[in-house]
Amino acid sequence: MRVHSFHARPMRTILAIAWLVVLLSACGGPSPTPQIVYVTATFTPAPVILVVTATFTPTPELPATEPPSSSLPPPASPAPLPTQPPAETPMAPPPTDTPLPTATPEPPTATPPPPTQTSAPKPTTPPPSLRSYFVVYTAYKGPDLQDYSLWGMNGDGSEAFRIEGAGPASEPAFSPDGNLFAFYHWTDGIYVWDLNKKTSRQIVHDGNASFPTWSPNGQRLAYFVAAGQRWIYLVNADGSGVQQLTPGMRPYWSLQGGFIAYDTCEQNQCGIFRINPDGKGKRQLTSDGGGGPAVSPDGKRIAYWSRADGDFEIYVVNADGSGMKQLTHNQGNDALPAWTPDGKYIYYLSDQNGKGWAVMVMNADGSNPRKIIATSAGTDPVRGWQYQRITVTWNR
Repeated sequence: MRVHSFHARPMRTILAIAWLVVLLSACGGPSPTPQIVYVTATFTPAPVILVVTATFTPTPELPATEPPSSSLPPPASPAPLPTQPPAETPMAPPPTDTPLPTATPEPPTATPPPPTQTSAPKPTTPPPSLRSYFVVYTAYKGPDLQDYSLWGMNGDGSEAFRIEGAGPASEPAFSPDGNLFAFYHWTDGIYVWDLNKKTSRQIVHDGNASFPTWSPNGQRLAYFVAAGQRWIYLVNADGSGVQQLTPGMRPYWSLQGGFIAYDTCEQNQCGIFRINPDGKGKRQLTSDGGGGPAVSPDGKRIAYWSRADGDFEIYVVNADGSGMKQLTHNQGNDALPAWTPDGKYIYYLSDQNGKGWAVMVMNADGSNPRKIIATSAGTDPVRGWQYQRITVTWNR
């Protein structure tokens, strides 16, 4: 970088003029009246021009400035005061030919991931209307022990009708697709009713066979024979391939998990048991004398009835035997639990604390019990209401 200085010569001219004036005054007439001559000179400092270059190329020197003429330049007008910019507005730098240094860009900062948005809880879907279900239940007219009949209705109790073609029948059980139900026909064995054709066919020719239940794929059924030592059997849906499984009563085939729940007594311990269709995995779940198990659609819970508190009430237990809970708390009889296909409700039979038999419904947790329709039930201690059953599927 070079710095060049250039000096003009206006001061020499001013001094020469001042001496000339003094000499003229001394050479005037005799005793001239002395005069005071005020010579005012505006001192203009010699400008110093600084040339700053940003490169190493030397800047050529400027030629010397010629001295100003004898006429003095008019005094410069005072520069206007700069206007003070607003405090919040930064002043722009004065223009310059020298390029401003370029700021080195900051390395890009990693954009932080957006905060995880917690989705608002979805509104709870209300349970379907009871009319969404179709219910088949057993009614007992009497006085004969075999005077049972099957009835169908909407889940809210409307449009109830007797299934005439079934004859004297009880213990219905819907197939997994809801198109068929099996039942016990008094007194000659197990039949299957076709809801679309409104016809029935017999698959088990044994008057003591009862409580049929369907496998998850609808290809087989389980049932028990109520004569002598009570045994559970398996049979194909066409009536072939009968095989003995295990001692027990009132089997219920789980649609999920494939196990079969039932009630029996072993080593003086009565309650709910479970077993696999191949005869393996047998285990006892309760020891409260309960019976009539019904497995929830997801295979996780089993509803049943028991006299553990002195009268018949409905209980629920997990499929592994844990978490037993009493659902009804009445002075009369509550039994025959049946799950809706979505597991939201449980239908059951109740004498309403002695006021009369009725098909009832409650939420799956036991809350909000209410009457659906009046019915009748057998009171025989051997083949009374314990041989009735309720079954539920989707309405069509």
